Amino acid sequence: MADLQKVLGKRIRNARIQLSLSQRQLAEEMGFSASQIISQIEKGERQIKAEELINLAKALHLDISQLLSADEAQPLAPVLPDKYPERDTEVIEAEFPLHRR
Repeated sequence: MADLQKVLGKRIRNARIQLSLSQRQLAEEMGFSASQIISQIEKGERQIKAEELINLAKALHLDISQLLSADEAQPLAPVLPDKYPERDTEVIEAEFPLHRR
């Protein structure tokens, strides 16, 4: 179990660094009270609850299977949001106008 926690922690750390997020920024996004929680997770010192794992995957723009994969060599590729078709862009912009100062 400890080995799995360390592998998972390493994957989380690598994904966080790829996104140029600090441990504090990720902790805030996750709603954790301290950045030390992220540090403990990344070192494999703290078990991750299922709900936390789901939220971490979302925060790191990853598919949860990428974090849990048994394949050690699998690179972490971010999950990007779907692009809207060109014709829908006008509708979205009309519904959410930008406020300029």
